[in-house]
Amino acid sequence: GTCAEIVGTPANIFTADRFDSVLTTGTLLSVLTDGADVFVETLYTNGPAEAEPMGGNITLADELDLNGAVSGTATLTLRAHHAINIDSRIGDSIGNDDRINLSLQADINDLGGGDVNIAGKIDTEGGTFSASGDNIALSSLSAVLTQGGALTLTANASGAISIEGTMHAGSGTIDATGGDFQAGSSRITAGAVDLDGISGEIVLGKVTADSLSAKNTTSSATSTTQTFAVGGLVISGNTTLRSSGDITLNDGDNDFGTVSGTVSVLDATTLTLVDTNSIILGPTSTDILNVTAGGDITQSGAITATTLRATGNDITLSHADNDFSSVAVITVDDLNINDTNDLTVGVVDSFGNVTLSADQDLTLAGAITVSNNNSGSNTRNIVVNFGQDNAAPASFSLNETGSIATTTGSNDSVNIAISGGANSNTFTFDAAASMMTESGSITVAG
Repeated sequence: GTCAEIVGTPANIFTADRFDSVLTTGTLLSVLTDGADVFVETLYTNGPAEAEPMGGNITLADELDLNGAVSGTATLTLRAHHAINIDSRIGDSIGNDDRINLSLQADINDLGGGDVNIAGKIDTEGGTFSASGDNIALSSLSAVLTQGGALTLTANASGAISIEGTMHAGSGTIDATGGDFQAGSSRITAGAVDLDGISGEIVLGKVTADSLSAKNTTSSATSTTQTFAVGGLVISGNTTLRSSGDITLNDGDNDFGTVSGTVSVLDATTLTLVDTNSIILGPTSTDILNVTAGGDITQSGAITATTLRATGNDITLSHADNDFSSVAVITVDDLNINDTNDLTVGVVDSFGNVTLSADQDLTLAGAITVSNNNSGSNTRNIVVNFGQDNAAPASFSLNETGSIATTTGSNDSVNIAISGGANSNTFTFDAAASMMTESGSITVAG
């Protein structure tokens, strides 16, 4: 039937008869007293493998107002062999400290088709909330609020968690496990958001949290993205990401590490990050790394990327263990890039100093331009270091598409210095390449 029994105090006040049955909210509230542990469960009659729909659904059709009923903390568990539908409100309408630990468990006979569907507002007033089933869905008008209590969502590995409404755990944690996590139009707030149990696609909307962890659990090509309709990711601490596919977090309202924190990426095919101000990159491994920041771009751990494209104010990626195949910085003030082996540099458009370092070979394959963006008098430097590990002779190449040029004010000077390590190094300047400073020195040594 719809409901099977309530186990609490008093016990077994409702008995199922295999037909649709109605449990009044008044009867339920009568046992939800402080310290009570209450179960509402559908029953099977022919064994746990009985085919649906005999297992039954649980549907909350009317408001469950805890006001004055609990006067403390109670625990309510809804267990259905099929689906659980929350169509109305659960919570304390007045806010009299009536706290509830709520657990929604669908598809408990593992026959499939048992979803958790939430269309109403749930407020545990500081208690915990958990939901499990084939799929979990929060409609656009729904909300789950725990005000500091832990919030846990568990869907089947082939199922999905779909959130269109609001999840607000306050300082509590939000943990999600399942297939796809679809929350592009949602608003999520928590102390920590942990999506490490998601094996499929992750789509994020607005997330405000102390920390965010989204580490896909499978090797199949899945992606992590965000939509722009509701706002960006505002993470005060650390963000940790992993995906077998692309990670695209390019909302202009993103703000990573608002207090102190880094963005670390354990794996991705193409990683695209946008931050409204400065961003600190932790240990990162990806094929293509695209970073755009309204402030500085720095790092706290080594970066491995086939291609780096970056735009920011000052960009300082000088970790000794960085490994880039190629670098292209579109717009930057001061730039400092280091590579642990060979490095190819494409287009660089700088308004400040440029330092390019490679432990082995270094090739300039694009135009490096230093321009003046103010009316003051400045001396700036373009410094190219190669063969820095001194392990073997290295080479510097300015190829046919490469150039170094300065466009500065009359009071500016730009010095160009290219130097190799302690070994016998090779310098190659293609006939089509050019190196010029309007005012300053050019030094080639090593």
